[in-house]
Amino acid sequence: MTNFSQKINDEEKHIKDYIMKAFENPFIKDRMSELKKYDKCTFYHSINVTVESLRIALNDPGFNAGDFENLTVSALLHDIGKTKIPVDLLKQKEDFTKKEFSELKKHAEYGAAIIEESKLFDKGVSDAVLMHHENFNNTGYYKISHEKISKYAYIIRIADTFDAMTSNRPYHN
Repeated sequence: MTNFSQKINDEEKHIKDYIMKAFENPFIKDRMSELKKYDKCTFYHSINVTVESLRIALNDPGFNAGDFENLTVSALLHDIGKTKIPVDLLKQKEDFTKKEFSELKKHAEYGAAIIEESKLFDKGVSDAVLMHHENFNNTGYYKISHEKISKYAYIIRIADTFDAMTSNRPYHN
């Protein structure tokens, strides 16, 4: 096996291990089960975003074991707040009205609140969920200054965007 192939195999093993470890937590297991029942598309999207987020982070020498655990939880739960949004809004095929988009954007706040209320995770996890639609140029849902955006949120933002561009959604192929 080439060094490249071995690196890929090692990455895949680490990714699987982090995700499996996260699912040992009853809170995560329950929230992800709830998400899957609520909207399978969002559930699988969350898994995809987690895999891609970990792929990115595995190439960051500054990440430690705690960072990987926090990133895994943040990525898995980044859209958990969508369970507080009407499911018909999530599955809508036509353009959103301003009011509908405003409601949809609240999923980040709802998700951060769900995580904070659990009192199970580092503040960085809820921050990443809140900020996963922020951009480096101070644009995004809440226009948070780039200096304040969580490093986990940046990674999730990239992975989220990648998955959105490479997956079929109700509103686009």
